[in-house]
Amino acid sequence: MRNFDFSSLEGIDVVAGGPPCQPFSTGGKHKANDDGRDMFPLAISAIKELQPKAFIFENVKGLLRGSFSDYFDYILLRLRFPDKVKNPTEDWQDHLSELKQSCPRGLCYDVSFKLLNAANYGVPQARERVFIVGVRSDLNVKWSFPEETHSKQVLLYEQQQNGSYWEKHGISPKKVQLEQCCGENRQIQKSFFQNR
Repeated sequence: MRNFDFSSLEGIDVVAGGPPCQPFSTGGKHKANDDGRDMFPLAISAIKELQPKAFIFENVKGLLRGSFSDYFDYILLRLRFPDKVKNPTEDWQDHLSELKQSCPRGLCYDVSFKLLNAANYGVPQARERVFIVGVRSDLNVKWSFPEETHSKQVLLYEQQQNGSYWEKHGISPKKVQLEQCCGENRQIQKSFFQNR
């Protein structure tokens, strides 16, 4: 990707992607911009070259850690003003200060971000990710993240209070309780379901 010529593409309306998460993951080395796998600069270059109407990037929750806050601010400002390129002789911290103090002209995006949990949108998995969305300012379009459709509280209510969860999925609550209590003993669980 570092050698890809984005100028060869035309008419791109939306850029979507997930720069590698390893530099920001809680399980990684926590090097952020000092990690050679940090591809946010390349993502910003793609926005600068392609000038899409909108972009969406996702990354791990670790991106929001306090130790990365300055760099995350820098990413957001670079996405907001992709034309404002860093001078090769300055580091990103100097460029961040410059971006904060100036009012860059040219290509501009309205950028917002939010930490979302996939489980709160009906995905059967607890998966927290940071989503960064940008819409080109000249389009005068206001972006807002969708409202959550699911929650643990609603799930518990539907399971324990009104029973609608079990009806909806055609599952007997007794069968589920047996699965949970016998999770350690796979043989008992297996024979129970074979005899049903």
